[in-house]
Amino acid sequence: MAELKLTLETVTPLFLGGADQQPELRPTAFRGALRFWLRALLGAHIGDDLKRLHEEENKVFGSTGGASPIAIRVWGTPTVDDQFKLKNESRGVQYLYFSMQPWKGEPRYPFAVREQFSLKLWTRAGVSENLAFKQACAALWLLVHLGGVGGRSRRGAGNLRVVSVDAGVWPEDLPRLMCNKESVQGYLDFLQTGLKQLREATHLPAGQQAPFDFDVLHSQRCRLSVVEPAQRNWSLVLDGMGNAMKRFRSHKNEGADDYAAIRAAQPKGAQLSQVGRAGFGLPIVFYSRSTGPLGTLEPAEQSRRASPLLIKVTLLPKMGEDNHLLQLLLFNNKVLPKGEGIVLDKGDDDVAKGPAPNTDMVIDFLQALSSTYKPFKRAIVREVSL
Repeated sequence: MAELKLTLETVTPLFLGGADQQPELRPTAFRGALRFWLRALLGAHIGDDLKRLHEEENKVFGSTGGASPIAIRVWGTPTVDDQFKLKNESRGVQYLYFSMQPWKGEPRYPFAVREQFSLKLWTRAGVSENLAFKQACAALWLLVHLGGVGGRSRRGAGNLRVVSVDAGVWPEDLPRLMCNKESVQGYLDFLQTGLKQLREATHLPAGQQAPFDFDVLHSQRCRLSVVEPAQRNWSLVLDGMGNAMKRFRSHKNEGADDYAAIRAAQPKGAQLSQVGRAGFGLPIVFYSRSTGPLGTLEPAEQSRRASPLLIKVTLLPKMGEDNHLLQLLLFNNKVLPKGEGIVLDKGDDDVAKGPAPNTDMVIDFLQALSSTYKPFKRAIVREVSL
């Protein structure tokens, strides 16, 4: 039986809970996140063969037709931040975490920053799936170093770091799990070397055409940047990012054309033109201070579409100091499946239809970040080679 036991630490607030939304460590959330990252990794090798991709994914994390050979457990008593209230947070953080508002009148508290808990990953009794264990560990590496867990994990919440490997053996052909780099350049080298090792471990052929229909870790389909802001505290980093995104998407700036398109689609039977901010994710509620609600923009056939832009805060191991960096990972692929557009639901069965969005506005935002928005003006932005 292969196993691995870790101590993890929260870098940003971790919104993780059960049906009542109260803080709770849930292995299902980690299993879902690990499945996503394994798909992103294997998809770069398998390509557009979605049937095969699902088969390979199910071999590791199971399906309705068969149990997973991998078991996951998370436990501990991290402190709940019962003083965390979005209305008292800075506006940028509030903008990024807006959906973590009180649920049915109940507050939604996160696990606090710099709190620790344990995670164990192992193969079930009677299972000798060494490949499945290695692939689960590869997904864990990506989750820790590129993503997050729980609510608003694509907007800088639920970011984690590995404090210690407490038991078990890490697969030797995978990149080192713990990062001990204290410099930005050292961390960049750690990421680039790690991603290269992961590709080699999964036998990704160089230059293979990447699929365009789902999030995949391939140089043709994603872009990873590390930003070194002037202020290196996690809350200031996220506050700056939230304020920059809010200002960019404002109807007074890059979002002006979007509001014009929404207003033009108000008459019954009107068509909806391209809405740039839809590339940041759906649904979006449009509202006018003068006239009230303008409608909800959403996919024509789905309830939502997650943002292709993943915002992450990383803490380098320079103890006693704020040493946080901002990571930005853009999956530059189709925002919606082929043939699906968007609709503006104006209520009373009045719907305006429009074309599928793209990521052009997201790309424009990333290009403007270090030249336009405080505290990122003149910030050092480094691209990570994928």
